[in-house]
Amino acid sequence: VPNKVYEASFMRKASINADTVAIHEIFEDGKDIILCRRGDARDLAEKILMLKNDSVLRERIAEAAHQKMQDVATPEIIGKNLIEDLRAAGF
Repeated sequence: VPNKVYEASFMRKASINADTVAIHEIFEDGKDIILCRRGDARDLAEKILMLKNDSVLRERIAEAAHQKMQDVATPEIIGKNLIEDLRAAGF
């Protein structure tokens, strides 16, 4: 997942990203991110205009993305998960 997506989400900014396997590990299209087909300029342009013209959707996506970061990506949560993974691996 690109760092820019984490940064935008923590700043309560809606973001558009390429639809990849990795992005689905954390985010859900239309709920906390907007995804577009990779390499498809027309799809990207449509998604940009969709967010530009729909302030309610833009705010909903931004708030949901921010909440997702609070749930899965704070330093405390990442540290806790890392310690659990290391213990599970025998360290």
